[in-house]
Amino acid sequence: MSDRMTASVDVVIVAYRSASTIGGCLGALTPDPAVASVTVVDNAAEPAVEALVTALHETDPRFRYTAERNQGFAFAANRGAALGGAPFIALVNPDLALTKSLGCLTSLILDDLATVASGYLSTDGVMPSNTKHQVSLPRELAKSLIGTARAYRFAPPPAPQGWWYAPHADGALLVVSRADWKRLGGLDERFELYYEDVDFTLRADRRGVAVLGQEVGLHAGGASASTSRSAVWCCLQVSRVRFLRQHAGPVAGPAGALGLGALDWLVRSVSLQPEGQAARNRAMRLLVREVRGPGTVRVLTPANGQPV
Repeated sequence: MSDRMTASVDVVIVAYRSASTIGGCLGALTPDPAVASVTVVDNAAEPAVEALVTALHETDPRFRYTAERNQGFAFAANRGAALGGAPFIALVNPDLALTKSLGCLTSLILDDLATVASGYLSTDGVMPSNTKHQVSLPRELAKSLIGTARAYRFAPPPAPQGWWYAPHADGALLVVSRADWKRLGGLDERFELYYEDVDFTLRADRRGVAVLGQEVGLHAGGASASTSRSAVWCCLQVSRVRFLRQHAGPVAGPAGALGLGALDWLVRSVSLQPEGQAARNRAMRLLVREVRGPGTVRVLTPANGQPV
């Protein structure tokens, strides 16, 4: 595997109330010779984020800012990707500071190892935080009972060649060729938040994601989600039923999602989780509506990006 540092990558960063974290992300991208452009799509239209990117643009025209009325991560990522023309696209979270060039990951694709590439991300010194088992009904059940980290924890096999296949990597860092991005139609915008990255990697390559076996970035994790817990929780429940309907079947998927939603409501109500009871009640109502009428629910509204 070679490290093609001169490969051209269009970086897309979907921001949402990210003023406190995005500076480190942008600063780490500045010296990377693999970066052709950096587009920040701001779903919160924060003046502080706009000012930061605009200031960078004055000295480095690769950086550009655009604001969208919040219609979810997939919508914003697709709009950002469409603004570039480089042979590769990288989705990078605003709370992720890369420590290696993106050329390390484009090499995995150029060497025809997989359609999608990612790498170790360190969170509080724990690696890898970006690789997980593939989503399934049994693991979703385990997630409701023991949490995501334990239910989906993925231990990579020994990789003497320096990389391996992971069943799934989070959208915090994904690299794909533009040709394959277009072939796959980008991210599915029916997923406002959550499961869009799982769906994309499933459609992209059944072998999994080619993961570089070394740390490539430092990831804070969950920075944007913590600023809008109610809407995030509702989006998760609606996106899960859509994902399970598509990948677990039209009967088992919605039935499983209803059962999981009810279990989540019970467990998280008893344990007083921070999204609050009102959010859990709203999520259950939206989940039932989505099961009854597939594709009819929108949690985020184009007008103001707020929960319905």
